[in-house]
Amino acid sequence: MRLGTGTAGSSLLVVVLVACAGGVGGPGEAGQDGVRFWVHGSAGSGGGEDALIEGEVAVDDDTGCVYLDAGGGPYPVIWPHGTDLARADPLQLRLRDGTTVAVGDHVQGGGGYHKAEDYPDLGIPGSCLNEYGEVARFNQGETLMVRRRP
Repeated sequence: MRLGTGTAGSSLLVVVLVACAGGVGGPGEAGQDGVRFWVHGSAGSGGGEDALIEGEVAVDDDTGCVYLDAGGGPYPVIWPHGTDLARADPLQLRLRDGTTVAVGDHVQGGGGYHKAEDYPDLGIPGSCLNEYGEVARFNQGETLMVRRRP
């Protein structure tokens, strides 16, 4: 896995919408510009898990997968409902409140760490997973704190 600066070499964006507890809506995919990330399919009930998810946003130049580098290795992310691609090169995601997140930014919010196999409908490819097969899952309606890279 080679984490890079956000330029991706192929021409496929995968946004998979997730239905999790308390939410409605099923998984779906869209493709554009070599970027791969996963998003909750609904805002949910406002509840969620209590773990602090935090790390630096990165993208793997080979796979196009967006990660959080959380110190224990890169974690593919299930982003809060309403997150979309603002720009592919350089990578910039737009959260539902309009805040943008770029490679190198530090993000944090509530959620949990889970095995990717807990979300089989997402189809997160093995090439995007860390050695433990885990993902960082922000709560569906979570408002994230973003600290810009220096």
